[in-house]
Amino acid sequence: MQSIFSYDLHSNIVSPDRRYVEREKYLPIIKNLLENHANTKAIERALREAHEHPHSGYAEFEAFRPEEKKKEKMELFIKLNSEKNYKELDFHIYKDIILSYLNKSPESRWVQAFKRIFGEDAVIASKDRNINTDAELMGHRPVELNQDIADYLVSKGLLSADNIKSTMEYRWIPDEELTEYERQVVALVPHIVQELTGGKKEVETRVYAGLFNQAGREIGGSEGVQTFDLLNGKKFIGVKRSILSEPYEFVKTSIHEFGHYETGTRDYSREFTDFFVKILGGKVFTSLQSSNLIPVQQSAQEGMIRDCNHS
Repeated sequence: MQSIFSYDLHSNIVSPDRRYVEREKYLPIIKNLLENHANTKAIERALREAHEHPHSGYAEFEAFRPEEKKKEKMELFIKLNSEKNYKELDFHIYKDIILSYLNKSPESRWVQAFKRIFGEDAVIASKDRNINTDAELMGHRPVELNQDIADYLVSKGLLSADNIKSTMEYRWIPDEELTEYERQVVALVPHIVQELTGGKKEVETRVYAGLFNQAGREIGGSEGVQTFDLLNGKKFIGVKRSILSEPYEFVKTSIHEFGHYETGTRDYSREFTDFFVKILGGKVFTSLQSSNLIPVQQSAQEGMIRDCNHS
């Protein structure tokens, strides 16, 4: 057993020759000692080891690894909390998750020790370097730790770079800043809508430079969006400026976002798919009909008269 500290384990979990200890028995004992009985110096040493040797196989790190059932319950809680949909969750499971969540102390001795070592502005580092850069720009100090210890600290209320709330916003470009060519491309939208629906419809279209987070970094995303004006609640289509130089990409993006505009649904939803299937089906049928390729079904009476004439 590779460990940071030495332990005096009970003889009932050690093999008679003292060469083997069952993992399932000693890990809970180690976690209990470190979580509830360790002094400040022991906690700080464990944290330093977690920072300096994050990929080591110390038993102390493994002891804090969450059990799968606990992990699944927390993931379920987070999912339901984000969706605001609690009705589908069994009451007893829900109660268990909430109580487990509320009983976590955000100022545990481990969190306090982490802040003493790395500073009040320290947070758990993300595996994504861009996210860590964003955290630094917002005044935080990402600290890399062993993943099991990091997960434990986050469960105790310590902030991680991944969980820093960052406001994302589109940077809209005023119409007067667009070139004449770009304005002509945007003016294609009414014609695109008419081609799709066969009628005229006013659809406001705006142009944006990109989607940026609070740190000023552009977030990779789609080339279009259907959203609302926060002041008047009016919906509109947004297209990224970079696609205005490619009319075909602009037309494709406009068609896609018009689908959201009309249906009010997300990608991959049945309503969103049906909207385009209906339009495409209508266009194909009209084309076949104009070419006289659609067969005309005769009535039974017409068929009998035709047969009599041939006999």
